[in-house]
Amino acid sequence: VVSTQSTWGEATPRLLKCFTDMAFQSETGNDSDFGEYCAFSFPAVAQAVGKEKWTDLETAYTTLIKDVQWKVRKSLAHSLHEIARIVGREITEKTLTQAFDLFLKDLDEVKVGVVGNISEFREVLGEDLREKYIPVICQLPSETDNWRLRKMIAYKLGHLATLVSPSTCRGAIAELGTRLLEDSVADVRSAFYPSCSSILRRLCEGEPDDRVVFLTYIKKLAINANYQVRQMFVYIAREAAEQEIANPSVKIFEAEFLGALLKLSEDKVPNVRLALAKVAASSLINSEMFANLPDVAKIKSNLTSDKVKDVIYFINKPVPRT
Repeated sequence: VVSTQSTWGEATPRLLKCFTDMAFQSETGNDSDFGEYCAFSFPAVAQAVGKEKWTDLETAYTTLIKDVQWKVRKSLAHSLHEIARIVGREITEKTLTQAFDLFLKDLDEVKVGVVGNISEFREVLGEDLREKYIPVICQLPSETDNWRLRKMIAYKLGHLATLVSPSTCRGAIAELGTRLLEDSVADVRSAFYPSCSSILRRLCEGEPDDRVVFLTYIKKLAINANYQVRQMFVYIAREAAEQEIANPSVKIFEAEFLGALLKLSEDKVPNVRLALAKVAASSLINSEMFANLPDVAKIKSNLTSDKVKDVIYFINKPVPRT
């Protein structure tokens, strides 16, 4: 009812107290679902009353984040970023970071709610706290056997890189990136491809030394003895090309990826050439930015004359850009 009120004047103190009282049911030993209802509705109520009345909600919120029922904490974890947007930076840094710290140490069912919206939450924080939490976040994959959680972190890591300085990105974020590319689960590795390119682009915005280690690691994938690793390089190169097309402010594809792709167009393993044919057709030869480059023309020529019919089919299959 509170969340449907258009102004604070309509949401009377008595009505608001009825809502916040639900947060304390577990403390009284009352085994009910009121805590879960309260947690689920918290963002809507906070939006209705505004950050000016956060003091009327704060005690209930700090009680709920420690509720014994994990479903209550899970609901709050999933909405943490929304509460942060409503109350603003000052309250977020004072109160919501406590919830953030607790949720990151909670069950995976709770933790996944924070991780899924971690970039949005950190956008509300000031620069100092953004930097502070990076080592904590980057430690999460090594603390869990849940590959789905690692996949989620892999997907989000690129956006996190854009919220910190290149020097910070060079440390924990890039180091975690190399571990994610070596993860035992293919879905985790593939989820990291877009982030890999984003991290590299962020490093290139800093000092020249910031990019050396990570870029060297990526380029070595193209000459790895394992053909599946060489395929990974092809897919990362695709992300680099697509991100450069979308935002050409950082240009790294031609200098750092294209030469290696040309060599891979003659790779001895058909699956590598097949992957490259699909990538070239979808991201290179149909792009005004790359289509006329000599090495792209050579890649197309090599793959068009390939001995494997599937390679020839995909390199010649038109893929319109949307």
